[in-house]
Amino acid sequence: MSETGQAITASIAFVSQVAKECEALAKLIKQEISQLFSHGPMDTVYTPGQWCSSYRTDTSGWIYSDVAWTLPLTPTRKRKPTAHLAFQMSFLCNNLEGGLSPEPLLHINLWDVPTNVRSEDFMGFKMSGLAPATMTRLRDGTARLFRWEAENGAADHWTFSLPLAHINKADDVREQICTFISLLLADVDAGEAALEDAPSVVRWSVLEETYEDRNDYYRVVL
Repeated sequence: MSETGQAITASIAFVSQVAKECEALAKLIKQEISQLFSHGPMDTVYTPGQWCSSYRTDTSGWIYSDVAWTLPLTPTRKRKPTAHLAFQMSFLCNNLEGGLSPEPLLHINLWDVPTNVRSEDFMGFKMSGLAPATMTRLRDGTARLFRWEAENGAADHWTFSLPLAHINKADDVREQICTFISLLLADVDAGEAALEDAPSVVRWSVLEETYEDRNDYYRVVL
């Protein structure tokens, strides 16, 4: 019996099991986020649309490297969505584009466009147009929230990230995802302050000098 053959079988079985668990987790996250908009105070602020998803494979074409689910949000008394709340699972983050993270990440995005891992609209680097305060925190290695300043007095758009493997049950989703979404939607400054005291939330920094030619790339602080 070939050891290589056994290793292949075990590896594919493991990836298949991970996929099942990630799809189950995604279903749970969608349920919990949807609940936020079914009762006060968020049900009086936003009307959610329908969830949509996107999947992207790695260079082999065999394995998903990123998957994302997006929920459009329409403010009360408006006819069209003005923001899109999304979560993105990125499994191969140990490169410059992924933030040099040794483990998979879960990104929570509130953007003006849907998160789509098959286009250019997904969480990854390079990343430009960040708010000046975010740039200051990135230089200090203390950024837990990426912020982009919105126009016409609208609330800023943002992203925060978590180690994917740390989200395992409903309480994790509520405490580490939904709580911060609610705070950020109500007041992005207060939400960002709460993230600063959350050890579960990933910190980001600029790249070290060895990557000085990589502007707009950032890395996980280990």
